[in-house]
This record gives sequence, C-alpha cells and structure tokens, in this order.
Amino acid sequence: MSKLLFTMTDAGRQELVNANKTGTNKVEIVSVGLGSRYYVTSTSQTNITNEIKRLTTIGGKVVSPDTIHVTAKDDSKDEYVVHTIGLYTNKGYVVCCILTRTSNNK
Repeated sequence: MSKLLFTMTDAGRQELVNANKTGTNKVEIVSVGLGSRYYVTSTSQTNITNEIKRLTTIGGKVVSPDTIHVTAKDDSKDEYVVHTIGLYTNKGYVVCCILTRTSNNK
C-alpha cells in the first residue's frame, strides 16, 4: 500500500501567513499538478518536477480548522503514472507537494 508524504512549501507558508503574522490569509487552491517522477520533495519548491498534467476540475471543503479536503478529476482518456501531486494557488505557487511512496521506492 502506498503512503503519502506531505511537504508544505516555503511559498505556501508565505501565502498562508498574513502580513502582521497574526493569522492566515485566504488561499485558494485552483489546480492540481501531477508529476511522473519520484524524488524527495523540498520546502523550497515553487512547482513540481516532471509535471505531466495540470487538473483544474477540482473541488474541496474545509473539514476541520486545520484540514482541507481536495478532490481532482481527469475526464480525459489519458493514462499516466503519478508519483508527485502539487496543490497550486490562484497566485501560481505550489502550496503543498504530495509524494507517493510505495514499498518499492522507499
């Protein structure tokens, strides 16, 4: 079974924290990037490596004060292997990189 490893990016943190550092800004996730390459993600990333698809058919909701649920859908007939997922904001930055990890690529 695959594990998902989450990396919050520096750009994502900068978008989230308000200028006075007293709370958070509203951040809108507008697309989900899919990457074909397995690699160790970094907090300094502003996009994902080897992006093969950008999905804009997404939805989501806040499920608790510190958790969001994001759903992305690809209606195309494309076939691909995904190792990295990036959540992109309306400003074009990747807020979070999600790396799939299986027992084969520890």
